[in-house]
Amino acid sequence: MKKILTVLLALFLIAGLLTGCATTKPSPGPQSGNSERDIAPDFSYIDKSGSTVKLSDLKGKVVLIDFWATWCGPCRMTIPHVEAIYEKYKDKGVVVIGIN
Repeated sequence: MKKILTVLLALFLIAGLLTGCATTKPSPGPQSGNSERDIAPDFSYIDKSGSTVKLSDLKGKVVLIDFWATWCGPCRMTIPHVEAIYEKYKDKGVVVIGIN
């Protein structure tokens, strides 16, 4: 019985290695340039001062949209990093929108 289990385990390992080492066609990289799918839909949100802002109002700026949730530990851990990015690049036209 032990010999059969050893042989089966060896076969599964070999099958796994062969499957993992199979050559696959590399996936194409991202497209460059503007295409219709590169454009985010226009939406509006209320900023922290209570004003309504449309995404189209931010045209020409780099907009980072951060989706997060209060119950998501990893999401909350990124907040200081997102704030640091904003502080570093805000004078260059970077805008951060946090969506909870």
